[in-house]
Amino acid sequence: MSRRLISGLVGIAALAAGVTTSAGAAGATGTADDAATTKAAITASCVKSNAYITDPWQSTYRLIYCDNVSGVFLFHPSGKNEVVGRLYSTRSWFGCKKYMGAVKGWGYYTWGDVALGGGPQNGWGLMPSGAMRSGNPHIVPTCANG
Repeated sequence: MSRRLISGLVGIAALAAGVTTSAGAAGATGTADDAATTKAAITASCVKSNAYITDPWQSTYRLIYCDNVSGVFLFHPSGKNEVVGRLYSTRSWFGCKKYMGAVKGWGYYTWGDVALGGGPQNGWGLMPSGAMRSGNPHIVPTCANG
């Protein structure tokens, strides 16, 4: 199943279930500026979904959606400075996070929209924390393997 299809299905399921955020009603009676601020707060938050994905190495992750920069490169989870994929979506899911070192900070594990390098990673890699746009990425759990 493709990454985009999974994202779309989870979004449809969330709408069908009536999933909302506490900020959802805040702008309903306020000014246009309040509504814009509320919308920005909603899109800036990471949100846990009830969907799971299993990577090619049989590790299963609960999908957590966060905002990110479009076009960001994903790096090999082993700590190599090898690019394994690219993420073009700006609201993406992440399974876990792993510390990538002082330069890149935390890396958020996901499946890229495009696989690069032709290796076995097939686009699965870590997005550097500098590309994260959500204000609460701490809700993404630490990867089991460090």
